[in-house]
Amino acid sequence: MSGTVTGRARRDAVGHGLVVWFDAVLHDGVGFSRRTRSLTLIYGAGFRPFASAVDLKAGDSIAVSLQKPA
Repeated sequence: MSGTVTGRARRDAVGHGLVVWFDAVLHDGVGFSRRTRSLTLIYGAGFRPFASAVDLKAGDSIAVSLQKPA
């Protein structure tokens, strides 16, 4: 399992890590999510800290690669 997440900073901030979660669709209309704003808490979200804090300015491009350990 691996992937890259890309986005843009919406405001000036200091980035300390990335929150990861998943959505699952089991069948049409049946599924669950662990989005940060989801009310259904089946599985937790995970926080993956950066090695060091990153200063971000509004509009900065962000790219983070994730890979499951072997």
